[in-house]
Amino acid sequence: VNVDLPTKLQAKAVLLYPNPAYGEVNLSVSAMTSAPIRVQLFNAASTRVKDVSFPAGTRNAKINLSGLAPGQYFVLISSDGAVVNNLLLVK
Repeated sequence: VNVDLPTKLQAKAVLLYPNPAYGEVNLSVSAMTSAPIRVQLFNAASTRVKDVSFPAGTRNAKINLSGLAPGQYFVLISSDGAVVNNLLLVK
């Protein structure tokens, strides 16, 4: 998953790793954002199961996955109206 220059998210500038993940996943943003970053995880039933935010300018963050059942999750990463989506496998 990735972010745009200079302030908008793009798929090539955002990375979630490792994937599959165990316990936590790292968020890496290669471009500086001018707005907070919101990360939402949805399960296979389209229920939001995680919703975390990070301050504008965040480049690296960890997302705690404890309490999530193993399976595939749809991830929405948004900042300043731009949205990047990805799939995450939780083991």
